[in-house]
Amino acid sequence: MCERIERGDAIDAQMFVADNIIGWGEPFSTTFSLMAEEELTPFQEQWNDLVAQGVGEELADMGTEALRAAMGAYLDNGPDFIKYGGSAHFRQPVLIGFSPGAQCVIVEEAHKRGKKSKPTPPARTLCGSPSMPGSTSFSTRRS
Repeated sequence: MCERIERGDAIDAQMFVADNIIGWGEPFSTTFSLMAEEELTPFQEQWNDLVAQGVGEELADMGTEALRAAMGAYLDNGPDFIKYGGSAHFRQPVLIGFSPGAQCVIVEEAHKRGKKSKPTPPARTLCGSPSMPGSTSFSTRRS
């Protein structure tokens, strides 16, 4: 059966599970829990760095080439699916996570390596095409 699925002769259930959300901090950060950096304990800072794996909040301030390099380094770790912060995790204010050009870099780098990508909350990418045509995803955004 696995061979038939791989050839496209049979349909299987698919579930894409992302690692971190690219561009967000974890879990003690402004983008995730509205915590200011100066309020963090050393443990919280270390935990954020461990979880973010070099693709946390600092990506929002990077230029194109630095962002491309950071994505390459992250993709070298072997994630199967890329989910990036198209906007903030919280309801108000709704902030755009990345410029259209930066979103294109993220999507392009993922696709170069054969990885699917998706913004969160789910939407069309700002670079003009769906990042995962026909996919369904679940937003972690609170109402």
